[in-house]
Amino acid sequence: MRWGEPNYIILFLILPVLLLFLRARWRARLDALKTFGNMELVGKLVEGIDRDKQIGKQVLIGVGVFFLILALLRPQFGTRTKEVKRAGQDIVIALDLSRSMLAEDFTPNRLEKAMQEIKSFMKLLEGDRIGLVVFSGEAQILCPLTLDYGAASLFLEEVNTDWLPTPGTNLTDAIDVATKAFVTEEQGFKNIVLITDGEGHEGDPVEAAKKAAEQGITIYAIGIGQPEGVPIPIEDDSGSVTYVRDSKGERVTTKLDIDTLQQIAAVTGGRWHQATGGQLELREIYEEIREQEDKELTSTITTIYEDRYQIPLLIGFAILLIEVCLSDRKKKKNRYAAREEALDYV
Repeated sequence: MRWGEPNYIILFLILPVLLLFLRARWRARLDALKTFGNMELVGKLVEGIDRDKQIGKQVLIGVGVFFLILALLRPQFGTRTKEVKRAGQDIVIALDLSRSMLAEDFTPNRLEKAMQEIKSFMKLLEGDRIGLVVFSGEAQILCPLTLDYGAASLFLEEVNTDWLPTPGTNLTDAIDVATKAFVTEEQGFKNIVLITDGEGHEGDPVEAAKKAAEQGITIYAIGIGQPEGVPIPIEDDSGSVTYVRDSKGERVTTKLDIDTLQQIAAVTGGRWHQATGGQLELREIYEEIREQEDKELTSTITTIYEDRYQIPLLIGFAILLIEVCLSDRKKKKNRYAAREEALDYV
């Protein structure tokens, strides 16, 4: 079991306050009766009230409110699996995690800029499946194609430049792994968004893009960085920032490889965009993708917990209804004895 709205637990503090209020109200009523000054008259007024029933009604109010607060907490348990069908495109985002993505020609760095753009991009999706691939010297599928954008966003939160063991920027492997992320053989409806600084030296990324195009895949490339070289910062265990240097002790710089990214996009019928300080590039790409014909997508989404707030809600209302219907009057008995008891109480 879990709670959908655990913050409401603070409302349980109302219960002791409520019971004290009910008790104080009852005492105030008795004090008001005493102002008559005629204790014989007071005894007649309260002789028919059963104190035990009064306490019982107060307890019922407290228990009823307890269950209503419990309903506000939204208790959840049980599982449910449903199949969702939507129309849209398959989109795999391939994100560069190489150390050069730490370059600070964007604030705070290239990688953070890219991740912000991806999160904004996910908010635009309407029925499209999204997958995530990360790469440096090798590539891995981070999140398979899904309609669960929340899950994809959670996966994205976990990555950094140390996430993959092999250093470098292998664009060829990134395109190959992103191509394998599509689970169907059909042509079309398949798009790769490649976000990188483009400094790849392994394999032939343009040839990999041509093979992807043969499978009906369109690649959109976002070059994140500047054509001019910028140094690559590194942070040591003490938090001090230095810069990557080569064997000669000179700073290693990283710059955007525009030509490679343009060729990768061109051979698949896609487009390349250079990242700017805003977050417009992925929006423009999504508008281009939306111009294509959609296909029907099926995705199985499992909801782990079902809302069960109805149970405490019904119990709470039932208890309060019983309290309203329950009389606090005594059963008929010797009126004189009842009056004496009432006088003792006041």
